[in-house]
Amino acid sequence: MRLWVLLLVVSLPSISFSQIQLSDQAKISLMNCDPGPELYASFGHSALWVYDPVNEINWIYNWGTFNFDPPGFYVEFAAGRLNYFLNRETFRRFDYGYRYRKQGYEELELDLTQAQKQALYEYVENNFLPQNRYYLYDFFFDNCATRIEVVLAEVLGEDLQYPSDSIATSKTFRQLLHENLGNLAWAEFGIDLALGSVVDRVATTSEQAFLPEYLAKNFEEASVFQDSTWVPLVKNRVPLYEAPSPSSPGPWYLHPLAILSLLLLGSIYFTVHDMRTGSISRYWDSLLFFLSGLGGVLLFFLTFFTEHTATASNFNLLWLLPVYVLVPFFGLFRRAGWKLFNLAFWGFSFFLILIVVTGYFWLPQQFPIAALPWMGALMIRCLFRVNALVKGQAS
Repeated sequence: MRLWVLLLVVSLPSISFSQIQLSDQAKISLMNCDPGPELYASFGHSALWVYDPVNEINWIYNWGTFNFDPPGFYVEFAAGRLNYFLNRETFRRFDYGYRYRKQGYEELELDLTQAQKQALYEYVENNFLPQNRYYLYDFFFDNCATRIEVVLAEVLGEDLQYPSDSIATSKTFRQLLHENLGNLAWAEFGIDLALGSVVDRVATTSEQAFLPEYLAKNFEEASVFQDSTWVPLVKNRVPLYEAPSPSSPGPWYLHPLAILSLLLLGSIYFTVHDMRTGSISRYWDSLLFFLSGLGGVLLFFLTFFTEHTATASNFNLLWLLPVYVLVPFFGLFRRAGWKLFNLAFWGFSFFLILIVVTGYFWLPQQFPIAALPWMGALMIRCLFRVNALVKGQAS
């Protein structure tokens, strides 16, 4: 007898949702949330809202949740192995959170039949079960927005038609990201460095839905089959909370272009000084190339040792060489043939940076403009080192 009771208790979470029949007053809506000031919220958010006053159901289903607690969180995140999961919260808590953070959101009520609503509700409740709720997050192809698009496609099948999967706006994935990073110049710069050439292809209509704004646009243009006819998927689009205007960008002198221009000015200053005195500013070179090498090590890791699909084929590794971290220690390796090695090292480094600078508009990757003075700073010192070696100065 106790065994049967135990089995019944264990099975309750998996059968409870199927026992609830939504009333004819129930509605299911897409929640489209505005971008927030923080980086993690800068691209907006999407969720599903199931509301049924008769059954006292008022749930928000959110596929964009992750846990900060597991050991090695930052390593797992950087390696692209972090599991996200479907979370369910009350509308009241959802509403409070967005008003507290001053992020606006709107409701796109879906025009579904009673049977379609029931099927969709049962699907998301089944997806919420502990054994089903986790998934391996991919920013472009499997996130909080794309999950909703897939859920509706699986539930409605041939009764749902999205806009033609064509090239709608001729925007690349990188350009779509830039639309939401206008006030986060350093975040945009870092993201541009980290993402490879794979994000510089034009996104199709369906692929643009990785951004909540474009998912909502696709929903408005989609159709659902009802009573022998096709009708718009979205019945109503209503703003539920309008937030204050977002903050303006920071002062120009804190922009990456301004800050990184100091590297270029520093290289010009020390090169002129070295040419006049016949010396070599090793401390400046050590600092400049060591910091560049640290950036290269990070890019190397993201390119070859992670599950992130968007960081592959990164041409920034042509000018941010990981081996630059060894430049401060070059004085420890003076052996026979060291001058020849130095000549090859500095000359090859200059040549690689030159490829990126001259190929800025034709290489298959968009480089951040703020990186140009950084590249210039490296080029100047590489060329000076080659010239110093040719003239017989100490390396």
